[in-house]
Amino acid sequence: MLRAIRHAARSGFSIEEQTWAAVISHKEELGICPVSRIRDELFKDLLGGASEAWARLAMKSGLFFVLLPFYKKINQAVSLETEAGKELLRIFSVIDRLHKESHRIPEAMVIALILVPWARAEGLIKGPDQFTLTRNIRARLDENLGHLNIKRADKEPIALLLANLSLFQDLYKKGIWPKRLQRKSYFKKCLQFYEIYNESRGGKRVSSLSVTRQPPKTFVRKPSRRGNRQPGFDHKSKHGVFGFKKR
Repeated sequence: MLRAIRHAARSGFSIEEQTWAAVISHKEELGICPVSRIRDELFKDLLGGASEAWARLAMKSGLFFVLLPFYKKINQAVSLETEAGKELLRIFSVIDRLHKESHRIPEAMVIALILVPWARAEGLIKGPDQFTLTRNIRARLDENLGHLNIKRADKEPIALLLANLSLFQDLYKKGIWPKRLQRKSYFKKCLQFYEIYNESRGGKRVSSLSVTRQPPKTFVRKPSRRGNRQPGFDHKSKHGVFGFKKR
């Protein structure tokens, strides 16, 4: 079912009538598939450059709400006609453009982007303070993303991106970036996250993006300042060093 929608989205073809009816009738049976398999298939669709077309077919067939069931529970229903659904499609459109231009967005940032309408509907975009907001979002992610086997290491940056969205939106309008914020390790990615989201709302087009995972730095051992000297002995001292004395 997922592959039928994926190939239709990527090729622009339509799905044969009986096949489409079968997808709609059996969509709930995705629940019997291994979680890891569903997760892998979903990310192929989100990162394949045709996520907007995929989302349209997934919403229309109902598969979207099997994969992301928490979108059925929010106050404003998600569909092709509602504002929340249209907002998701705009976000997918920006993600597709960036991927087609070889800007590889990390999985955690993609998940955070498609969670924005849900987070707003759940009142998770603004909070009393960043720490409490991040903690609340992290708890809700544990509740709602368990079926997708999202790694714990990815949930933390997802929560951080969502919790800082409102702050970056306010500062972006003012054009002021406090130095204390710029020194934060998450500043660059939060800014990039907001710029992508801002484009989806009709804002400035993101012209450059460097959010690809950087290769781990190679550890280079620094040369010893002592050169070839042996620290266990001291030629000048009568008693040596560390209890040793050179004969």
